[in-house]
Amino acid sequence: MSGAKDPLRLKISDSHYLGEKAYIILRDAIIAGEFAPGEWISERQLSERMGVSTSPIKHALKRLEYDGLVQNVPRRGRKVADFAVALEEVCLIRAALEGVGARLAAEKASTEDIERLHACLKVMEQYTAENRSKELVKANAEFHGLIRTMARSNYISQLVETLRVYDDKVRSEALSEPEEAHRGLEEHTRIFEAIKNKDGSRAEQEIGNHVIRSAQFVLGKLRKR
Repeated sequence: MSGAKDPLRLKISDSHYLGEKAYIILRDAIIAGEFAPGEWISERQLSERMGVSTSPIKHALKRLEYDGLVQNVPRRGRKVADFAVALEEVCLIRAALEGVGARLAAEKASTEDIERLHACLKVMEQYTAENRSKELVKANAEFHGLIRTMARSNYISQLVETLRVYDDKVRSEALSEPEEAHRGLEEHTRIFEAIKNKDGSRAEQEIGNHVIRSAQFVLGKLRKR
């Protein structure tokens, strides 16, 4: 990789948190497709590319294993996992968690909670109409975050946070497509109406269906590449 600066290169000034930095950089590189599914990973080669010892690389790879992005093969080493396969499994887990969160939100939401959620939905409507996908991604994440806050369940919030790497990928891939963004807005509107009407069962069903359908849309895109 002569000439151009290697995007995986780490600065020595980051030494107090190199493990965390290495994890973030490698995670984003895998999600972006810079490492192919099934590609074997060499700690030594990564340490050379990133300009650090193997210690932070080991730390990063262990976390990536936990995320399901790297697979440890006994007596052979580590390789990049098939992101699509992991995403398919994770979306079912996330749908269940977000579904329970939406049910609790419908049961516990205050008037102020509903107003905040509605304001966020209106922002999403504006960004969708204006095809502002980057802003829409952030507003979309805020909408889901508000629902989890309304559920008042730290346990659900913590579990969903562990899936954030997959959530971010689905959101950015899906909302980059205008037609899918409009479809998603319709689904979010139905989720909002269910929560506003204190219909926990419907809220759980609507958000679960939305999460699974969005993930399936993204999986379709990934498998065509």
